[in-house]
Amino acid sequence: MNHLYIAMYHYIRDLAYSRYPRIKALDLRLFQRQLDFFEQNFQPVTMEMVIEAVYGGGKLPERALLLTFDDGYMDHYTTALPLLQKYKMQGAFFVSGKTVAENVLLDVNKIHFILASGDIDSILEDSLKMMNVYRGAEFDFPENKV
Repeated sequence: MNHLYIAMYHYIRDLAYSRYPRIKALDLRLFQRQLDFFEQNFQPVTMEMVIEAVYGGGKLPERALLLTFDDGYMDHYTTALPLLQKYKMQGAFFVSGKTVAENVLLDVNKIHFILASGDIDSILEDSLKMMNVYRGAEFDFPENKV
């Protein structure tokens, strides 16, 4: 198998109209610009092509690019998928099994929304203080600087 470039995405949304405009997301317009760039400079491939190249001895085209979308966010269905269809590109979508099986929000996503909702400096300062308070004595780690 020759080289494979991978572009991995999480949140993709029109941040100006998002309920959480400060979330660490890729703005829709920047995603479109990236797709334009990929279309001009790479050969987007499918997951099936990658699997065939790895296990079946197939060969990927020069400058092969695989687009991946992690955690199964609604953004992927409402924002990314229509653009991929427009560009005639395919992505590999990975849905978190826990969110589907247990109907829960992952802790990492809770953290994303908390950070996007408040004053980041204050949140981080308070978090570092609490980490010092609840730090166990079994390891000799230096205190967090606040």
